[in-house]
Amino acid sequence: MRSMSAHLLLIAWGVLAPSIVSAQSSTADGVQAIVRGDYAAAVRILTPLAEDFGKPDPLAQFFLATIYDSGRGAPIDQIRSCGLYLRAAVAGNPLANQSRTLAAKTQEMSALMSTMCAEASVWPWGAPVPTRVTLATDRWVVVGAEFISSSGQRVRQTVPITLTATVGWVSG
Repeated sequence: MRSMSAHLLLIAWGVLAPSIVSAQSSTADGVQAIVRGDYAAAVRILTPLAEDFGKPDPLAQFFLATIYDSGRGAPIDQIRSCGLYLRAAVAGNPLANQSRTLAAKTQEMSALMSTMCAEASVWPWGAPVPTRVTLATDRWVVVGAEFISSSGQRVRQTVPITLTATVGWVSG
């Protein structure tokens, strides 16, 4: 019975310890992880701070955006990084001007990218809503963060995609 209690205590500690550690982590801890080159730890630390619904930390948003922009610690995601840069461009953030500039650079790629970036800035999880573009009365294209789907004349095709910084759209 004593062994069972010890096991339950160990399991409880294993479940609760990560939330205790993350609750004590700060943006400074996330930046220190970036400086050390521990990008995975930086993502774990900065994400809850950047996406806190009550009071998101604009500095955490900025540094998390740099991770998604560079692909270090997380896959490159220009839409998510742009949305985070836009969210970080608020009064009181010492990096607000840099945030606006970096978001604008991504938005200048295309009108669609600008729309998706703006949508990503208001969606709490950083993923934009797929955007539907009507080409004709019976034809349209839906562009999401990871796919392009076209429809018309009883034909529907979906192609997985990724967005890259230098090339643009890449179909998979």
